[in-house]
Formats: sequence, structure tokens, C-alpha cells
Amino acid sequence: MPNSETENRRVACMECRRIKTKCSGGSICTRCLRLYKPCYYESGQHQPRLLYLQEKILRLEKEIQLASNRSAPNSHEIVQKLAKAGDAHKARLGPPRPSMPVYPRDRHGPALLMPGSVSRSDYEEGYGSVLPRSIVESSFLRWDQVSDISAELRGYLVRLFIPFRGQYNFHVNVPKFLERLDLPQEHPASLHPALLNVIYLGHPHAPRAFPRLADRLTHFMWTSQILAIYYGLTSRILEAYNTMSAAVRFAIGCGLHRKRADSALDSIHLPPEEEIQADDPMTLWYAMYHTDALISAGGSLPTSVPEKCATSFDTLFPLRMTKARTTAKVKVTALFSAITYFSHTIPGEQPTILTLLKIMAAKLKFDTLATALSKLQHALPPVDDVLGLQPFEAVSPINPNLVPIHYGFYISAILLLNCVIDDEPEAYQKVLEAALAMAQLARRMRARVLLHLFMHLQQLWCPHIYGGCEVFVREMRRVKARSSPEEAYDYFVAEQGLEALLDTLYDLTTLYPIWLPCMQKLRVLLEGSEAYLLI
Repeated sequence: MPNSETENRRVACMECRRIKTKCSGGSICTRCLRLYKPCYYESGQHQPRLLYLQEKILRLEKEIQLASNRSAPNSHEIVQKLAKAGDAHKARLGPPRPSMPVYPRDRHGPALLMPGSVSRSDYEEGYGSVLPRSIVESSFLRWDQVSDISAELRGYLVRLFIPFRGQYNFHVNVPKFLERLDLPQEHPASLHPALLNVIYLGHPHAPRAFPRLADRLTHFMWTSQILAIYYGLTSRILEAYNTMSAAVRFAIGCGLHRKRADSALDSIHLPPEEEIQADDPMTLWYAMYHTDALISAGGSLPTSVPEKCATSFDTLFPLRMTKARTTAKVKVTALFSAITYFSHTIPGEQPTILTLLKIMAAKLKFDTLATALSKLQHALPPVDDVLGLQPFEAVSPINPNLVPIHYGFYISAILLLNCVIDDEPEAYQKVLEAALAMAQLARRMRARVLLHLFMHLQQLWCPHIYGGCEVFVREMRRVKARSSPEEAYDYFVAEQGLEALLDTLYDLTTLYPIWLPCMQKLRVLLEGSEAYLLI
């Protein structure tokens, strides 16, 4: 019979616990007495095993409750801004900046770009050279709007446009383009006034009197696609769609979508080689294809490019392009369009022979798209590569021309792999990894001052960043529903990724308040009352 001193101790002595055998208890247990072993118990008071397990359960319940009571994503500042904005267009532009990025005049600019990664810049705007806004405003004040626009003001407006040329898919030979800027209008190599007007994005500044100019088809096509993107930037989606739709159909009528050796005899042949760009006219076609795809996706409108002009291998993936960056952007756009179409045409599960054949065809199509996505991943240039920049043009350590390429790749991976997450468990993790890479790139962009050089509506918001937000919201809801403390870190990672994307959108709407009405579906998604639109 154990005495009162040992009643509160554990049942087994230290020797019996060491060899994991049953102990009789008492001041000296039977086994220790028989083997002449020292019998002693662990000092201190110990709680019964049941109380120990009960405390552990209470501790786990508190952790689960803490995880479930985290601040909801709909408390982010971007949601509050969207709620205040409503559907009214209260402001069209953000606050003006005292200086603006301007393309340097010559090779002796203030920043020299060396081979390798993009050079850093100490300028406020993050660009190689800047121009005070007051200089441009004073030039406008001196212009009487009756006479022709001065050469000085024309040069300012064009050089202010060139740093943002990637947003408009205007990938031309910049030095050659600037050389033609000062040519007289009657010169056959001069720039058409319509193209200059759309670059100015202001009142018509065409000369009041100039001789009849020959039709320059490529100039009008460039004009249409730049104007369409400008409409998109100002939330005039229908005007952008109508402009781009007419331009695409005109380009197809000209045979621009075909390789020159395959041009049909009944097509309108383009002027041969002397254009505003040194590259093949394919560059113009891919700029139009890219713009049409983005506007159609952003406005939920049918694409203007016929399927026969957008699905052939030779049309989408040319063998000869002088700019690797342009090729990567085109491939990402084409792949994104193909994956979007594929995700909306997956057959159901009706047990019919026709459905089985469609499922087999869908499997082959998925394998083809997955192979193309894998090849593109290995050929994707790093975001700090100098592709597309002039030898004497310097920007911040992230190349703005490559940002939409990476975002397009991430959303393509998300959409494609999301189609098979029910059958392939590892696909879900790959989708989440693509969203995390998107969030990491968003953090890198926010660390730079020239945010408006990286971002605009079609390339990132519609639908790239929104797709990443959907992935994180789904992951947070999944972890929350399972209420597993082991997955608390997964919730934290998804929450941080979502916050990075929302912070980027908040900065974007500060620069462009006109886009707030277009982002109301984000607020509905975060409130949990809407299904996913993309994934």
C-alpha cells in the first residue's frame, strides 16, 4: 500500500520506467526490492495523463480559433477604396508628378547601359533620364493651337511616349523612328500625321496644309492598335474593342497574318521593306494579335481574330524573329488564349461515345499545351534581362517589357493546371507556386519608384492579377475549412501572397483612379459571395 508521499507520484518508479515494465508502486516497488535496485520516483508533482491531454486539446482549440479569427482579406485598403468609389467615374488621372521619364536624345545620355542585367538608376522616376513637367507645360502654353505644332513640342511628346512603348506593343526600331520624326511631310519616309496624332493623345495636331500622302497601311495599323490600348487605359472598353476589331479585320484582309511566301494572290500586299520598323511585318501582326486578345479578355467579348488565323503553328510561332523578347511575348499571349479557350471547352461527364471522344481529344490537347508551357518556361528570359531596351537606355533593375511576359506565363500555368487538380494532386501545388511567383514579382515591382512604367489595365489586371488573387482566396478557404493547426503556415503564406497582390492593385488605383469601377468584382470575390471567374 503506497504511503501518502507516493500517492501523488506517477505510478511507475524511474527504474521501471527505464525498462518500460509495470511497476507495483509503493515506497519500494516489488521489482526493485527483488533485484536490489535503487527505487526512487521523479521529484515534483505531476498531473494525471488525462489532465495533460485535456490541456493539449484546449491549447490546440485556441490555435484553431486564432487562425479562424484572422483578419479577413476584405479588410484590405483596396476593398475600402473600391467601396467608396462605387460605379462613378470621379477621377480620371492620379496626382501629377513633378518629373516624367523621357527617352534620351542620343547615345551620350546620363546613363549608359552595360551588357548583363538592367542598370540601376538613381533618378526619381527610375528611368535613365527625366524631364520636368513644367518644361512640357510651358511648351503647350506657347502653342496657339492654330498653327502647326512646334518641332520642340513634337519631340517632347514623342520622347515621353517611347519609355511606355511596351504598354502599347509599339516595338519598333526606335533610332530609325526618331530619324523619321524630323522629315518633312512630303518625304516618302516621313511619319504619317495620324500615327503622330495618336502618339500625342491630344487634340489633332496634323499640319493644316500638306500634299496628298500615299496610303501607309502599316502606319494606320499601328495607329489603330495604339489608340485601342489608349481607350482601354481610360476604361473605354467598347471603343477599344470596336477600334481593334476593325483594325484586325483590315490586317487580315491585307494578309498581314500570313508569312510573305504564303500570301494569297487576292490579298492587299503591304509596302515591301521600307517601314517605320526594321523588323518583319510579323511584329505588327503580333502587336495587334496581343492587343485584341487582351481587350477581348478584359471586356468578356469575342475575339476578332478568326480561329483559322490564330491556331496555326506557323502563324503563332514564327521561326524567324529578330527580337527574342517580342517572340516570348507573342508565345505567352498565344498560349494564354489557347489555354483560356481549352478551359472553357472541356467536355462534361456524360457517358456517351461522343463525350468519350471529346475527352480523349481534350487529353491530347492538354498534353500539347503542357508541353508548350514547359518549353516556354525554359526559354523565358529573366525579368532583369535587357531584351527590348536600346543600348543607351537604362531603367530600374526590372525590365518593364518583360513584366507582362512573366505575368502571362504565371496565369497560363494557373489556368492550365487548374483543369486537372481533381485528378492530379501535385497540380494544385504547382498552381499555388505560380501564384506565389506572381506575388513575388509584385513585391519586386512595388519596391521601385517607376510603378506606372510596369503596370496598366490590360496586361496585369485583366485577368492576370485577378487570377492570382483567386488562387490565394481558394487556398485560404481550404485551410480554414479543414481547421488543421499543421496547415496554419500554409494559410499565412497564402495570406501574404494575397496581400502583395492587393497592395500592388492599391498602388495602381492610386496612379489610375479611373480603373476603380472596373475592379468591383474583386471586392465581391473577397467578400466570399461570388464564385471564381477564372480558376
